[in-house]
Amino acid sequence: MKQLNYEVVFKKLEKEFEKANDDEYTIYEDDSTGQDYKLRLCFTNSLKETVNATRNKIFSDSEETEKSILLFGIIFDDSNVVFIRQRPFTLKIDVQILKKSLSKISPAFMKKLRKLLKNFGDFDLWQELFDRSDIIEEFYQLYNKAKKDLISNIRGISSDAEKEEFGEDLLMQMLIIWYLQEKGFLNNNPHYCIDLFKNYKTLGYQSFYSCLKDLFEIMMGEPTKGLYHESQEFGKVVVTGPAPFINGEFEEIIIPDKIFYMEDLVEDLKIIEPKKISRVPILNLFESRDWTEGNIDEFVLGAIYEKIMSLDLRKETGSFYTPEIVTSYICERVIFENIKKNLYPSKDEDIRVIIANASEEEILRIFKFLKNFKILDPAVGSAHFLESAMEVLLKLYEKIIERAKKLGYTRGLFIVASNDKGLMEINLMDDYKKEQLRLYLKFFIILSRNIYGVDINPRALKVARARLFMSLAKHFDSNNETFIRFPNVHFNLRPGNSLIGTLQILSGEEDVQSTLFDFLDTDKTEEILTSIKLVSELKSHLFDTASILKLKGNIIQEVLNLNEILKKKKINNLDFKKILITKQKLIQILIASLNSNNLIPLHTLLNKITDLFKAKIDTLFAEKSTVSIDKIKKVNPFHWILEFPEVFLEQNGFDIVVGNPPYGQNSIKKNERDILQKTWNPVSMDKKSVGGSYNTSAIFVERSYYLLKEKGYLGFIVNNSIARVDEFNLIRQFLLEKTILFELIDDAKIFKESGVTLEMISIFFKKDEKTQYPITIKSRRFKNFKPNEISNLIFKKYNRFLLYCDDLFFLIYDKSKINVLHGKRGKDAPRMEKSEEFTIPYFFSGKTVKKYRPDFNFINYTTPNLLDIDSWKIEFDSTLLITTKINDRYRVYVKPNNTLAGNNVIKLYLEEEFQIDQYALMAILNSNLMDYIVKRYIINFSELTVAFYDSITLFTPLKTINKKLEKVFNLLAKYMIVLKGIEESVMSVFFTRIINALVLELYLPDLLLKNGVHNNLFETIEPLLNKFAFGAWLNSFWNTKIDGTFQSNSNSKITSIIESSYENLLKLEDIIKANEEISETILVEFETIN
Repeated sequence: MKQLNYEVVFKKLEKEFEKANDDEYTIYEDDSTGQDYKLRLCFTNSLKETVNATRNKIFSDSEETEKSILLFGIIFDDSNVVFIRQRPFTLKIDVQILKKSLSKISPAFMKKLRKLLKNFGDFDLWQELFDRSDIIEEFYQLYNKAKKDLISNIRGISSDAEKEEFGEDLLMQMLIIWYLQEKGFLNNNPHYCIDLFKNYKTLGYQSFYSCLKDLFEIMMGEPTKGLYHESQEFGKVVVTGPAPFINGEFEEIIIPDKIFYMEDLVEDLKIIEPKKISRVPILNLFESRDWTEGNIDEFVLGAIYEKIMSLDLRKETGSFYTPEIVTSYICERVIFENIKKNLYPSKDEDIRVIIANASEEEILRIFKFLKNFKILDPAVGSAHFLESAMEVLLKLYEKIIERAKKLGYTRGLFIVASNDKGLMEINLMDDYKKEQLRLYLKFFIILSRNIYGVDINPRALKVARARLFMSLAKHFDSNNETFIRFPNVHFNLRPGNSLIGTLQILSGEEDVQSTLFDFLDTDKTEEILTSIKLVSELKSHLFDTASILKLKGNIIQEVLNLNEILKKKKINNLDFKKILITKQKLIQILIASLNSNNLIPLHTLLNKITDLFKAKIDTLFAEKSTVSIDKIKKVNPFHWILEFPEVFLEQNGFDIVVGNPPYGQNSIKKNERDILQKTWNPVSMDKKSVGGSYNTSAIFVERSYYLLKEKGYLGFIVNNSIARVDEFNLIRQFLLEKTILFELIDDAKIFKESGVTLEMISIFFKKDEKTQYPITIKSRRFKNFKPNEISNLIFKKYNRFLLYCDDLFFLIYDKSKINVLHGKRGKDAPRMEKSEEFTIPYFFSGKTVKKYRPDFNFINYTTPNLLDIDSWKIEFDSTLLITTKINDRYRVYVKPNNTLAGNNVIKLYLEEEFQIDQYALMAILNSNLMDYIVKRYIINFSELTVAFYDSITLFTPLKTINKKLEKVFNLLAKYMIVLKGIEESVMSVFFTRIINALVLELYLPDLLLKNGVHNNLFETIEPLLNKFAFGAWLNSFWNTKIDGTFQSNSNSKITSIIESSYENLLKLEDIIKANEEISETILVEFETIN
C-alpha cells in the first residue's frame, strides 16, 4: 500500500459502499435487526473540533433504533489520522479514539489497516485495529534490546542484579522525561532530549549521562519561577519532585553515549521489524514511536512497565499483564454495582443515570459516599487495575460535578488542600479548565483517598508509582500551566505480603497486647521522639488543618502524647488504639498537605511510627504462630490495620477489591504455607479435605473476602480451573456459601499475548449471604453467546461453576449418574525404544492413545524388571480403559494385557457399584455427545492444559444400561478397534455415526421422540450385528504390529464379518440422518471470538 492518506481510504469507500450523506457511508446492514451502521470519513483543518463532533454524533446516534447509526470515524488532517469507534464490552456507550501520526505508522499497524480496508463492515477487524497488543509488543521488543544494551554497557556497578535494576529504573525515568517533553514541559521544545544530547559538550559535560544526572537533580529540586526551574544550561524545565526518579545512587557510574543516541537510526526503527534490528539507542527508540492518543500513552507504558519486570520474576509470582479491556470492565462493574446497591438498592437504573437525574441532596450524598470509597488491589503489580479504577472514578466525579452545575450549585463540593502558600479549599464548582479539574480530582481525592495497593515485590511498586505519575501527567498542559509538583511520598502503595499479617489487632481486652512492646529499641524510640518534636513545631499547620477537616479532639496534644506512650516498657491495647487513631488523623492531615512543604516531616513521622510498631507486631505475630521471628521477617508480613488505619478503624475493610492475583502451586513457599496455616488457616488450603489447594489464586480470593467490609464487592480475573478442578472445591464452596456470586465471565485465552498458556475467568461477588439468587454468565470466547442467568443453587448442587449450563444439561444430568468414573494417571518408568532389555510396550506419551486405536509411532518400551512389583504386575495382566491425559475430550482405547500405562496417560476405573462393560463404556466416551458434554459442561470449553483427572471423570454423566444395549455397544466398539487398526475409513465412519446415534438415544430419548425420531434404534441394530473372535484378532494385531509383520489384509475373514454387518445396517441410513439432524440442532456450536 502507498503511504496512508485520505485519498486511499476515500477511493475504497466510494468503490464499495453506498454513501449515506456527504461524508458518511453505510458499511454494514444487520439483517436480524434491520439496523444500518455508518462510517464517517473526512479531511479537516480543525482536527480536534471534527473529532469531538464525530464523537458526539456517535453518542447521540447510539440512542436511536429507528435510523442508521454512526459507529465509526476516520478523520484526516495534513499530519495525522484519527480512528474513532464505539467501544465494545462496556456497560454503557463509550467512544474510543486512536490517533496516528502519518509519518510514524508502523508495519504492524499497516498490516491491520490493509485488512480493514478490504472490509470496513467487519467489526472484528475494527477490534483488531484498536487492539494495542502489537504496539505494546513491538515497542517492548525494541525497549528490551535498548535495556540489554544499556545494562551490558554500565560501568561502576559490580552486581548483575543491581545493574539490571538500575537499568530498568533509568529507562523508566527517561520514558517519563520524554513524555513530559512531548507535553511541552522541557523548554517547550519537542526535540529537547536529542538537542541536549547534541549540545552537552558545549555545556561543559564529559558525557551525556553526567549531563542527564544534573537535569534529573534540577527536576527533583526547587522551582525558580512558578512550576519551572530556569537556567542558562538547561533552559526552562518543569520541576516534578522525586516521583519519576526512583533508582539508587551510584556515584561512579559510566554509560557511553552510544547507548543514548546515534545519528540516522530513527527511520530504520520505524519501518524495520524489531527482530531484525540489532542496536536500539534509547532516544532513537523514543523518537521513532507515536506518542499521540491511543498509541504510546499511560496504558501502553503501564503494559511495558509490567513487561519490564524480568520474566523469571513474573513466572515466579504468577503475575502477568492484564489487558485493558479486562481491567476497565472489572472496575466499572464492581464500582457501579457497589454504589448503586449501597445507595439505591431499589433502583434498576445505572448509577450514571441516577447521577444525571439526582436532586441536590442526592448529589451531596453520592459525592460524600464516593469521596470515602476505598479500593484495593492486593497484588498490585504495575497498578493496571488501579489505573482503570482511577479512570472510572474520574468519570463519576465529573458527572457529579456536571449535575451539580445544572442544579445551580456554586458551593458544596469542595476538598481541603494546601500548597506552599498555606491551606486552601478547592471548590470543585469553580470554572476550571477540563484537564485542571481532572488533575485535582485524581490528585487530591482519587490517588490520596480512594485507591490502595500492596505487592510483595518492591520493584513492582516502583513501576506502579511511575505508572500512576504518568496517569497524572496525561492531564498536564504546559500552555495553561496545568501541573502538580508531586513528591513521591504518598501513593497508598505499600510493600508487603498480602496473605500474611494481621487484619485486626484490637480484640477488646485491655491487656491483650501487654507483651507486644517489651523490647523497645532505644535508638528507634529516640528517633521517633525527635520526629514528634519536629512535627510539634508545625503546630499552626496541624491546628488549622484539623480545624478545617473538623477532626475531633486536640491533634497537637495527641501527637505529643505519643511521647509518653512510646516511653513505656509495655503498651496495652488502649495505648495502641490511641496510636492508631492519632496516625489516622495524621494521615487525614497529610492528604490535605500533599502539595506543601509540610508534607515531608509529616510523612517521615508516619513512616517511622509504622516501622517501629511493625517490628513489634512481627514479634507478637511470631509468638502467636509459634514461628521464629527470622522466618516471619523473611515473608515480610503486612499488618493491614497498622498500614491503613483509616480503612480498618473507620469502616472495617475495603469497599472494593480488584485485581489479577498470582496463581500456581509453587508461588507459595513451604515456610509461607506453615505460617498461613498457623495464623489465619485458610479454608481453601485444607489439604486434609478433598479440594484443598496451595494454589495462590484460591488463597488470594479467600484473603480478599476478609479484606472487604460487609457488603463490599470483589472483581478478580483468575485461572479458569477455579471453576471446575477438584483442587478448588473448597474455595468454590466457600464462595457459594459466604458470598453473593453475581457474575462470571469466561475470558478464554485473554493472556495469549503474554505467552501465558492458562485460560482465565473473571469472578464478581458481594460480601453478603443469600439463599437463592441468579448468577450472570458472560463470555469473551464466543461471538454468539448471549449473557445467561443460572441459579446459584445449581452451582451449589454440583459445586462447580457451570458457565455454559442450559436446558440440555438438565435433560442429561438429571437422569444420569456422576461420581462413578475415576481417572488416575499412569506411573513413570524407564523407557526407550525396543531392545533386549526393554520389551514391554509402554503407553507413555498421550499421543499413543487415539479413539479406538493406539499410535504405534509413539509407543515406548520398558523393562520387565517392573513386574517384580505387585502393582505393575497386576496392571500388566489387565485390560484397562485409558485416555490421553491432556485433551478437551475423551480419546479412549482399551489397553490390552501385557502392556503398561505411563504418566501422560489416564487409567479409567468405575466404582464397584456401577459397572459397564469396558468396551461399551469406550464407545460411549468416544461419542460425539460425550465430546460435547465434556467440552461444554465439564471443562467450560477450555482448550489449554485440561487434565483428565477425577475433576473431569467424576463429573462425567453415565447411564445405567441393560445387557442388550451393552452387548450392542461392545460389538460396535470392537468393530471400531478392528477398522481403525486396519486403517479402513468408509465403514469406520459409518459405525461412528451408528454409535453417535445410539448414545444420543441413550441420553435423550424423550427429546428424540418429541422430534419424531425412532427411539428404539438399538433393538433394530442388535440382530444385525455379527460376532467374531475379537480376542484372537487383538493378540495377533499387537504381536504383528510390534514385530513389524502386520498387514492390513492379513485377516480377511474378520473384515468380511464386519462388512456383512455394515451392509445389514446401511438400510438404517434414514433413521441415522434424522438422528443427526436433531443432534445438529441441539448441540449448539458457538462462533469463536478471534
